[in-house]
Amino acid sequence: MKKLVQMINGTAAILIAVLLASDVCGVQLDSVEIETFDGRKIQCGLEAIDQDGVLKGQDIPAGMSVADILSVQNRNLTTSPQRKVEVLLGDGGKVYASEFTTDGQDASLIAKSVVGTFPLEAMQAVIWRNERKVQTALKNRSEEFDQVVVQSGEEQVIVPGLLERVTEEKVELNYKGESRKISRSIVLAIVTANLQPSTSDKTMGTFEMVDGSIIRGGVGSFQDGVIQVMLDRRNSIGLDAGLLNSLVVKSERITFVSAMTPVEVDQRAYFGVERSWKRNKSVEGNTLSLNSTNSEKPLEFARGIGAQSYSRLVYDVPENFDRFTSTVGIDAETNGKGDCQVVVQADGIQVWQGRVKADDEPKLIDVDISGARQVALIVQPGKQYDLSDHLNWCNAKFLNTK
Repeated sequence: MKKLVQMINGTAAILIAVLLASDVCGVQLDSVEIETFDGRKIQCGLEAIDQDGVLKGQDIPAGMSVADILSVQNRNLTTSPQRKVEVLLGDGGKVYASEFTTDGQDASLIAKSVVGTFPLEAMQAVIWRNERKVQTALKNRSEEFDQVVVQSGEEQVIVPGLLERVTEEKVELNYKGESRKISRSIVLAIVTANLQPSTSDKTMGTFEMVDGSIIRGGVGSFQDGVIQVMLDRRNSIGLDAGLLNSLVVKSERITFVSAMTPVEVDQRAYFGVERSWKRNKSVEGNTLSLNSTNSEKPLEFARGIGAQSYSRLVYDVPENFDRFTSTVGIDAETNGKGDCQVVVQADGIQVWQGRVKADDEPKLIDVDISGARQVALIVQPGKQYDLSDHLNWCNAKFLNTK
């Protein structure tokens, strides 16, 4: 496939024409929740994203751009399409489709989530059955040849070559000038040559679609119901906005504490069971969750630190970052028990302190740490000693707000 790509205008990609089961007619995201990088949550309607990354829509603050947000959650989802074929992308993303065919230059991917054209060189594999030999081919991708994984009797075989054609009945592969025809019924997967395209220079995001498809790339424009995603500097795909579940933005202005390693750790138990701090889990290893009177169920958080009293975790502040924010509370796993003192220090100076009890509403910490080199997150025993002091530092993060 590498040679075929180079033959078309030197660097142009082979494009896959995407066939949609239904048309996209100006779909807008009229009910979304946008979480900003500084912790705000905005209920709004998203109508468009322009070429400069500026968001347009009802109740969206003027001038807000993709670089200002952490995530977008669609609150008005449609049903999930059926999926039979898994198309793996080079960055670990995937697209689910009901069928895949190609004539060697143009191919058809019948997928609800994807609109318009799809660059073949951004693909890693097309999988009908994900068996052991398929994983072997993925781990050993060739830079020169495509690989077709077939089931031959009880044996699984990898056949190398340049992909020429895929129909519902057969796969044609050229190897050393000779065309091979393989029955599609015995093909487990097609693993494409590793062309290693360059990454996009746009603000990066992860798009999760309602059918389970996950696409990672630069966040491009959004108009007429189609979201453009830059897979690399040359190739983009369109996504049906009506099938978007969520968008999580990777911003250079945000560093989550759970992605960092503390430079100092001091933790000990006095009367309770000694448990070590955990990334993205409570100290008992459960999903980070906080009770709130505003919600029938505990609020759950994907990112954060679970710790208990006494604990002191010290982190180096990323260069030029000036704020620290976190939502703190006793984990719901304690069933209403727990009482502790929470302290945040910047270079040894206390910048936040508060008593946190299990029956309290979650508390938002938002402090200025401009110029600080280190921040210490401290949990101290309260009136109930250190019993059930399962403190969660939910969404703990450093921000660059300037």
